[in-house]
Amino acid sequence: MINHNDFQAAVTLAQSARRNAAGRRRSAGDPHDPFRAKAGQEPEFYEAVQSVRAYRLILKLLEKEARRTVTKPLQRLAGICIRTGELTLATFGFAAALTLLRLPAPVIQAAAIIGVSVALARSLTGK
Repeated sequence: MINHNDFQAAVTLAQSARRNAAGRRRSAGDPHDPFRAKAGQEPEFYEAVQSVRAYRLILKLLEKEARRTVTKPLQRLAGICIRTGELTLATFGFAAALTLLRLPAPVIQAAAIIGVSVALARSLTGK
């Protein structure tokens, strides 16, 4: 898992670099038309424009990574719950079959408890 301090430092560094690049773009750009460079400052302007785009992309990727690291444990928990439910229903089917055979109640209860325990163990191990 990503260390939170390192991740936050990377986001802060990328934001600062994007702001600096935007400032360079503004200083090299024409004050009346921000999409054009001042005469003689075209290389600085286009380099700053590319830097702003690159840092914007980096920040977007960092944002996606932050969302992914938050949702990943929740997806895993949901998968465990779904597998537990499926396996529990499958094992209760075995207990229901014993009920149809009119076996004594302790045998049916034991089969249900064993089935649920096995289902829970299998869902937690993911096998």
